Amino acid sequence: MKTIVFTVAFVAVLIKGEPCVSPDGSDGNCVPIIRCPSLMDLVRNKQRTIQDIELLQKSSCGFEENKPKVCCPSSCVTVNGEHGTCVNRTTCPHLPQKYEAKSCSGTDSVCCGPAPNLNIPIINCETSINAYPFPQNSYCCGVDSVAEIKFSYAGSGLSGTKVDQYPWMSLIEYQVESKTKILCGGSLISGKYVLTAAHCITGRILEYGSPSTVRLGEYDTTKELDCSQSPYSPHETYCAPPNATVIIPVESTIAHPSYDQVTTKHDIGLIRLKNFAPYTEFIRPICLPSKDYSVVPPPVFNLFVGGWGIGSSTHQSMFKRDLLLPFVNLKDCQKVYSKAKITLTDEQICAGGEKDKNTCLGDTGGTLMYRGLNSYVAVGIMSFGSTCYNDDIPSVYTNVYKYVDWMYSVMKP
Repeated sequence: MKTIVFTVAFVAVLIKGEPCVSPDGSDGNCVPIIRCPSLMDLVRNKQRTIQDIELLQKSSCGFEENKPKVCCPSSCVTVNGEHGTCVNRTTCPHLPQKYEAKSCSGTDSVCCGPAPNLNIPIINCETSINAYPFPQNSYCCGVDSVAEIKFSYAGSGLSGTKVDQYPWMSLIEYQVESKTKILCGGSLISGKYVLTAAHCITGRILEYGSPSTVRLGEYDTTKELDCSQSPYSPHETYCAPPNATVIIPVESTIAHPSYDQVTTKHDIGLIRLKNFAPYTEFIRPICLPSKDYSVVPPPVFNLFVGGWGIGSSTHQSMFKRDLLLPFVNLKDCQKVYSKAKITLTDEQICAGGEKDKNTCLGDTGGTLMYRGLNSYVAVGIMSFGSTCYNDDIPSVYTNVYKYVDWMYSVMKP
């Protein structure tokens, strides 16, 4: 541990030079490239991509005695909104915890900030799961498994997830005559309830079929055994056990009583499972919000959507994918939808509206997630808006925080 701490401190001391702005817009220092660990990683990487080469070229800021100088990011902001330092991922001591990291420059450089506060009550999540959601600070909800270390590279756009990533994501199966179809997504929020959109459990969708089962722990819908490739080695794969996916019958559905199919207001609902969902590496609930994050957004408001449909505008994806989305404040979002004479309220939240950063129809009812300090939080439910065809129109989500009290009022043991 002493060696690791020394390495981080040493990096901070080395990176000094004339102020500059790095290609990603962050503050940096113009220094010889040999004194910039994150960019030197790219130079040493024999398998660097075209994007890596472009980054090196754009980072150039002159020469010192015929030695190239680069604008090296000296500081950064972690995914939790805290100040950090750009270092090689192997030198950040607390990354092997259950936390993802924001990249700086190159595939091996991450923003290393202070260690997360783990002074929280220890709860046996497997035996404590019940019909009601875990508290947000319980460390039992919104937490990915520790089966493998995960890193998220900012700006990478659409990507495939790890097998055990977002273990709350659910597929809602509908009985259509003698066939079973997947028409909506949702998220497990407790041992008995799945959060989804009201339009997924009532109204016109029932003309196509009734919600019959919920599939949990799924990754690849076409295979019995779920496997994903390691992002660091093309020769390594990680596979889930054969019993990782569980299909549970639907006991009942509860749409919000004020849901309006015309205005799409109050587009939120719950599915009660007939049997308790297990708590495993591949099946875990997401946290419900304890505050309205859209009122005063965190410094780094990373929002994610995931599902089996965002890879195509016309076909569902075979495996689970995710996408980083920009937050759009309600005022700016309303300007877009005013053209269609649609009025938004604070019971809705917007995200997306940038090229290649919107959800598709296959993710309707899915969850808009915020990655906080210790856990992921369900901040929105996909309601309506842009499909993959409209890159400049944000999607509209139901603001989950506004309905937490209602959810608790309709839940039962």
